[in-house]
Amino acid sequence: MSGRLARAHESGDPVPAQWNWLRTSEEFSEEHPLVEAAYTDGRFGHFFPTLSHGTLRLRSVNRQQGAQEVCITPLSGGSYRVENPRLLDPTVVDSLREALAVAFEALASDG
Repeated sequence: MSGRLARAHESGDPVPAQWNWLRTSEEFSEEHPLVEAAYTDGRFGHFFPTLSHGTLRLRSVNRQQGAQEVCITPLSGGSYRVENPRLLDPTVVDSLREALAVAFEALASDG
């Protein structure tokens, strides 16, 4: 675990630090629109965000097996795939706004 994230865990709430890092790091400049949209949406701020290969993964911070999780992946042509690993079928939508709505609904139905 990086020093930045270790310090955030020690402080008791790593979620805000992780959002801030993903929103401001040059390393993730291509993903900034996706991360910023999810952050400013207001429904995902308590989920721990990670990025891998262009996919934004939002996971509940309770570390129990089977924690709530959803993945949002940009696709070519401006569409997005939304997946909840515990639900069977991914959903493909035409816009980021729709992707966020589907992601929230997937998390709500998984809770």
